[in-house]
Amino acid sequence: MSRTLTKADIVERVSGKLGVNRALAAEYVEALLGLMKEAIRRDGRLLFSGLGLFDCYAKRARRGRNPATGESLILPGRRVVVFRTAKKLRALLVCPGAGTGGAAEAPEPQDGPGGDAA
Repeated sequence: MSRTLTKADIVERVSGKLGVNRALAAEYVEALLGLMKEAIRRDGRLLFSGLGLFDCYAKRARRGRNPATGESLILPGRRVVVFRTAKKLRALLVCPGAGTGGAAEAPEPQDGPGGDAA
């Protein structure tokens, strides 16, 4: 399994790609993330063409319970952000037969009670 890409990794790659020092690359990355956060906070959504849509919506207050005591309580409403991938990105992620929406390959014929492999 591969390692998770971190902000530090992104800074390192931006630094190498643009030929600037890491401090300046970190400023670029922070500026971009700041713009993205502000757009989501202000508008409730951010469309990043080719990547996807960040969408913020409000969830209502709901009844819950404390698992330790079983006590019933009301959980306050909150805002959540969801991400929906763009079709272009989704097309890159398709793994045949892995249940990701791609066309599954036909299974190999097997010997046994359901038929015989010719």
